[in-house]
Amino acid sequence: MKTIFPEAPEISRGLALKISQNSPLVFSGPGSIENVTFKISDIIEVVFGLRVRNLHEDLIPIILKAIHDDFPEITMNDIDLAFSIAEIEKKQGTSLTRDEFLKPIRAYWNKKMILVESIRKTQEAERIEAENKLQHFRDSIKAYQDGIKTGKYSGTFAQANTIARDYLANKLTLPEKLLIKAFAERLERMAISRRWKLTENNRKNGNMPIPEIVPVPKFEMFYALAMCRIACKMKITIVID
Repeated sequence: MKTIFPEAPEISRGLALKISQNSPLVFSGPGSIENVTFKISDIIEVVFGLRVRNLHEDLIPIILKAIHDDFPEITMNDIDLAFSIAEIEKKQGTSLTRDEFLKPIRAYWNKKMILVESIRKTQEAERIEAENKLQHFRDSIKAYQDGIKTGKYSGTFAQANTIARDYLANKLTLPEKLLIKAFAERLERMAISRRWKLTENNRKNGNMPIPEIVPVPKFEMFYALAMCRIACKMKITIVID
């Protein structure tokens, strides 16, 4: 069975879609008490195989109160789903308790709460990711614009990569790109040399080697950094859509 969220392993994708469907709350609107009373009566007779007239007269009012108190946000759709996925054997005799009736609803409701929380966490993670991407973009633009003013680019590898990839690559000639490539190779060699020296010092002192802590960036990142540094010196402006 496929699951829609790892935090809710018992909830299938189909069930999750059904749960997410909008449905009026059980105790909302005119005639709601009558409607849920009929629903409970139908479930008792169809699902449990018992005659309502043979049960205690206070059973349905007690069930109504329990649903109202314990599940104030439950919908008719929820109740239908709860009993559609529950495995219930028809009872022999004429007895049925409040807790026996509510057991499928409680089991379903617990699954629904897991799903709701999973959806909330997913949406919150997506919101934070989108905000972080937007902030990174703004910081990348600002770092480059500041570099244009001063003639010295001081942005990070990631910020440089954003600008170089999306705004500078098509503005440079082949000779300029060859110059940038040579500059990037020099930056990479310098970084590797610094890491090697730090690693040797750490090994002598019994510390963890530097490359195991922070690896040297890929060459593409040095190329992006070199491109931004040279472009800022050349005062190459960019247009933000």
